[in-house]
Amino acid sequence: MDEFIKKRINILFQNIENIADSQTAEKILEENGKYCLRNGLWWEKVIEVKKLIDDKKNINKILSLFNERNVGGGKLTQKGNTIIGYYDIKCPCPIKNEMGIDSRLFCKCTQGWIKEAFETILEQKVTVKLTKTQVWGDSICEFIVEM
Repeated sequence: MDEFIKKRINILFQNIENIADSQTAEKILEENGKYCLRNGLWWEKVIEVKKLIDDKKNINKILSLFNERNVGGGKLTQKGNTIIGYYDIKCPCPIKNEMGIDSRLFCKCTQGWIKEAFETILEQKVTVKLTKTQVWGDSICEFIVEM
């Protein structure tokens, strides 16, 4: 990747962090994550799972199908109306890795990606919260999906 482009992308993230309020910045990155899912290779896996489920309330089956396809890290579990997932590998985002993005805000893109996956399958709004990320200094990336 061209060093000029890498630098410009990192400056873009710095500007979003410095200029936008935190709610607006988070929304920008969340929408980017939704776009990334819908237009990337993982979208096919989400749609495949959607076609395989006949009861969108059967969360165990949805999680099993997602885990088999490594969607959301492949380690999704349910506790009540909450889904917990984590990535214990190097950040799977090729954009972050290729661009060398070190913005703490960047992980909000993943938050949008996960949100889009579950809202598509469940056909309802969900809330996604990141609780740990490698960018923030944690050893894993962990998220909670509240239905």
